[in-house]
Amino acid sequence: MRKKFFILNLLLFIFVLVFAGFCKKKNRTERIESEKESGSTIRIKNFKREAFDTKGGLLWKVTAGESFTYIGKENKTILYQLNFDQYEDGKFKSNVKGDRGEINHSSKKLYLSGNIILNTEDGKTLWAEELEYDLDEKKLYSEKKVKILSGGTVIYGRGLRADRNLNKFTILKPEGMSRENPFKKE
Repeated sequence: MRKKFFILNLLLFIFVLVFAGFCKKKNRTERIESEKESGSTIRIKNFKREAFDTKGGLLWKVTAGESFTYIGKENKTILYQLNFDQYEDGKFKSNVKGDRGEINHSSKKLYLSGNIILNTEDGKTLWAEELEYDLDEKKLYSEKKVKILSGGTVIYGRGLRADRNLNKFTILKPEGMSRENPFKKE
């Protein structure tokens, strides 16, 4: 009888061990280190954020296909397929698009790269490889190739210093300029 009781307990113990092994809880929040920005604290697809002034007027709106936020020492947000609109007194002022944007929350600067196009309310357009935007000073900077269309004139070169609306700009190393076709029929 003791022998049967011992064998029954042994079989029950083995069954519990085997069953517990199969019922092990799987980690469903597994870290994916092969994502675009490994080590980020927060990842959001179809990101959207807006900022308003104290009177409720829209200041800016940013959307992105994907965002990665780093909290702590890095204190930055990286955005892919970035679309950034700026407003003044509730009216549209400019739009900038780029493949990748990085907002440094400490220095309050936005770094853009890849297929950058900035359009202003009055029809000016900037194309650039890389662009830095100082959010406090509202100034644009670049050391790479740039091209600006303003009032029918295209100016291109390397390096840029400009205000956010392209009302005042300097191309540091101009390489060329062209105007609209004077023979074009209207």
